[in-house]
Amino acid sequence: MDGSTDHHTLFRREREGSYTRYSIAAIAVWAVVLAIVHLTKREQAGTYRTVFGGWLIGWTSATIARFVYPPPRRWQRKVDTDAEG
Repeated sequence: MDGSTDHHTLFRREREGSYTRYSIAAIAVWAVVLAIVHLTKREQAGTYRTVFGGWLIGWTSATIARFVYPPPRRWQRKVDTDAEG
């Protein structure tokens, strides 16, 4: 096994979990923001919850799309070609 194969495998593994990491980090940031707003600006908390709700609808839609619709075939072939190395 040469160094380039290891690099491609490592890069692919990093990318596979990137959406999951993004999702967890975004939810954590929203939790912190909503907590701070709740403690400091209660009168504006409803506005922040509404914006969070809109973001959540968009995130849910994107997540469903990622699982329902496969990537274009040209991308799938490129990944398969890289795996063979």
